[in-house]
Amino acid sequence: MGLDCSDDAVPELRPLRSRSHCFIGGSFSARADYLGLQPGIVPPDHIFGTRFRYNEATGEVDSIIRAAAGWGKISVLEELRANLGISHDHIIYMGDGSSDLPVMMHVNQYDGLTIAVSEAKFISRVAKRTVLSANTMSVLVPVLERVMNWNSAEIRRFFGSYGLMLLEWDSMHTDILTIQDSGGKLQRYLMTTPRHLC
Repeated sequence: MGLDCSDDAVPELRPLRSRSHCFIGGSFSARADYLGLQPGIVPPDHIFGTRFRYNEATGEVDSIIRAAAGWGKISVLEELRANLGISHDHIIYMGDGSSDLPVMMHVNQYDGLTIAVSEAKFISRVAKRTVLSANTMSVLVPVLERVMNWNSAEIRRFFGSYGLMLLEWDSMHTDILTIQDSGGKLQRYLMTTPRHLC
C-alpha cells in the first residue's frame, strides 16, 4: 500500500502540494524515466531532462537543445526558481550520482535542503541528509522534519495512518577514518614511554 498523492488524499501534505514541484534529470531518457515512475504525481511539463532535436528523416539525434546534466542542472534550477518566484532556501534537491554534485553544492550554498539517495561517499558527503531505503516514500522523512517541523512520533503516525510502518529508522552520523603510521613515531613513543601495569 502506498500514498495516493491526489489533491485531497493526503491533507497533511497540502502545504507541500501548494508549492510547485519539478524534476530535473540529465540522462538521455530522463523525461521518459520520470514520466513512467509515478504517473499523476508530477505533470509532464514539470519534468526537465536533456532534450534533443531529432532528424525527421532518420529519427536519429541531430543536436542537443538543452543538456540538463551537471552544471546544466543548475541553469535549469535557476530558471525554474526565477520563473516560480521562490527563494533558494525553499529548494529541496535529491540526487544519487556525480552529475548531482554541482547542483547540491549550489543548493547548499543558499540553505536549501539536499538529500542523497545513495550511499556513495562522494554524494553523501555533500548532501545535508542521506536516505537509504528500498521504499521511495522514505525521502519524505527529511522533508517532513525540515519543512513541516515534524518530530519522529508525528512522522511515524503519518506513515502509519496510510498503512506504511517504519520498521527501522536509524539516524546516525558516521566518521570514516583511515589511519596510517607515518614513519614509526608511534612505535618509538611506545618504546620510550614508561608503562604502568595495574
